[in-house]
Amino acid sequence: MIGGCVMSTNKEQKFFVGVLSILAAAILGHPTAEAAQVLQTAAEETSSVKSNAVEARASEHYTTEPITVGAKRSSWEETLSPGTVTVIHPDQYTGEQKTLADFLKTVPGIHIVELYGRGAYTTATVRGSTAAQVDVYVDGVRMNLGSEAAVDLSTIPITEVERIEVYRGYVPVRFQGSAMGGVINIVTKKPKKSGGSLTVGRRSFSGWEHKFGYNTQLGNGTLLIGLHRDQTQGDFPYLNDNNTPYTPGDDHISYRQNMDYQRTDGLIKWQNDVLAVSASWKKDARTLPYPAPGADRSDSWPGAKYKTQQWTGSLQYTGRWGQFQYGLRLDYLNQDKKYDDPNDMIGQWGVKHNRYRTERWSGGVDGSIPIGNRQFVEFQYQNNYEKLNTRGDIVKRLRGRKWHYQHSESFRIQDTIQVDKEGKLRITPLYRWNAVDGWREQTWEGAINYDITPNLMLKASAGQYNRAPNLYERFGDGAFVIPNRDLRWEMGTQWDVGLVYNHENGANKQKVALTYFQRNSEDLIDYLFTNPRFIQYVNIKGAKVRGMELEGLFYGDGWNVQLALTRMLARNTIDKTNPYMGYIADKFLANRPLWEGSLRVEKSFGRADRGWFFTELHYTGKNFYDQSEEVGWTKLFTVGAGVRYQCSKNTRIVVGVNDIFNQGPETKLFAVGYGPKRMLWYPIQGRSWYASVTYDF
Repeated sequence: MIGGCVMSTNKEQKFFVGVLSILAAAILGHPTAEAAQVLQTAAEETSSVKSNAVEARASEHYTTEPITVGAKRSSWEETLSPGTVTVIHPDQYTGEQKTLADFLKTVPGIHIVELYGRGAYTTATVRGSTAAQVDVYVDGVRMNLGSEAAVDLSTIPITEVERIEVYRGYVPVRFQGSAMGGVINIVTKKPKKSGGSLTVGRRSFSGWEHKFGYNTQLGNGTLLIGLHRDQTQGDFPYLNDNNTPYTPGDDHISYRQNMDYQRTDGLIKWQNDVLAVSASWKKDARTLPYPAPGADRSDSWPGAKYKTQQWTGSLQYTGRWGQFQYGLRLDYLNQDKKYDDPNDMIGQWGVKHNRYRTERWSGGVDGSIPIGNRQFVEFQYQNNYEKLNTRGDIVKRLRGRKWHYQHSESFRIQDTIQVDKEGKLRITPLYRWNAVDGWREQTWEGAINYDITPNLMLKASAGQYNRAPNLYERFGDGAFVIPNRDLRWEMGTQWDVGLVYNHENGANKQKVALTYFQRNSEDLIDYLFTNPRFIQYVNIKGAKVRGMELEGLFYGDGWNVQLALTRMLARNTIDKTNPYMGYIADKFLANRPLWEGSLRVEKSFGRADRGWFFTELHYTGKNFYDQSEEVGWTKLFTVGAGVRYQCSKNTRIVVGVNDIFNQGPETKLFAVGYGPKRMLWYPIQGRSWYASVTYDF
């Protein structure tokens, strides 16, 4: 027995102990004894809960029809999208303490930007898009707000999540607006039996994570409850060169400061065949770090505090009238953000305390109906009203604007047509109408799927996209961002074509998808410094992106392999004669590496495949910080490894290490023509270990 985990044979126990020892020994600076102690602590905490838990009730099984973003779909149109989509099931990685950003890093075409380091402000770009052009949904509730430049992925909880869907290129009708980049859709679980689970985890740098989920039958429906707590000190070690690369004598080991965060979130959802009611809450408290060169000393000032609380509520009804199926929904979102910098160390303009409160009401209706045996029509209408209240020094001292309002509408209709009797050829046209504060735009897109053989499919899509300037870009922040009410909508086109190979033989499965894509954008919204203090968002010429995505999945014979690879050229199309932006004409877009890829390999061991060894590799090529190709960071290649073991029917354990070779802190900043490489302004966390125990009841 190891931490309450019973091994079926002595051979399995010896193998498991050996793997744990090797992993722990690989973590330099964290002795094997310490790693084992943390693992044992996590196991003991779970065991204490297990001893008091109710026995699993295997006889209490029940099922309900799932309620998705909109109305139910016909049985022959089960695919999520005729375009490119990747689906991730987080339960397959329970105990590995992954964040939403960690999962998205394994998807081709996506690049994750962690502005201040792991756990800090995090955004995603899809196929070279801006972060503002990527829409994020949680159970149909759009997380993009007019008061924010983009969705901060670090604040999106993934508690009790069934799957994460990532749409690239063609965006289906059930998502509002006209996402220029793509859509990240998070779908929570629809319970099918009574029971629950508890996960207790520990990791390096004073990090720990606890998850609790429970579902049961209530009335004529099901009730789901989820709770999650995640926190860390984030004080990882790195070599601080004081930003003096010519004088290595003053280099020293520092421990990162002001990287702590505490996150708590909860979810409650009740549903039956026709009705779904849900509410969620999250609280995020973090410290904002300073640039590392010369900082992180014993006498360094504490960082500013940034706290966010968000509440959401949703009511959905699904009905049927003959063959016409329809859905009605009402959503509410309330977000409160507080910024406190009592030492005035970041802004240094007397802006020490600010508060931003956003409220949004949304209502929508959708429907679907088959036309004959070969046609399926879907539509959706959405209406949103959002208001932002700004309070604090940004208003009192700098006379900023207190209230901002935005009203938006969207209508989409999609027609899936089976051209031939055999169903080999399918076309899917889609029309969109969007309006924001009275400004209206229309776009279209279409997709073609053709089954070359039973295992090989040709997929292609093309279309137009747009994005309206949000509140932040149009009206500024009342202080450092100058309003620009004349901003135009971003416009763009995209097309892609690819081959998808699928083969299944019993438990063995192989899938390989190769896709070429191209995006052209006009009137991109970016900011310019009007003077050393103020910035203003303006429309620039645009950008052209082209690239290739390779995705592979291979399951069978005790092996699981997942592969993702992207090669992308993303350049702006600014004219060299532009008086303000000509100096960056035809340069690479910032934070769009040429190459990026990931590989995960799993191998089973033990009786009945109770144990799995896994390793993960991730590569990010040279990447520019700026738009003039002068400042960037060097390539980064990391390797992680771990073991998960099913101790019993109800208990499993996971232990692992990220970035075994500690390459994160070794990533350097380069400045063309400005001397040798030096440390990053915000260093990347390196080697870290983790251990988790999960008990199902």
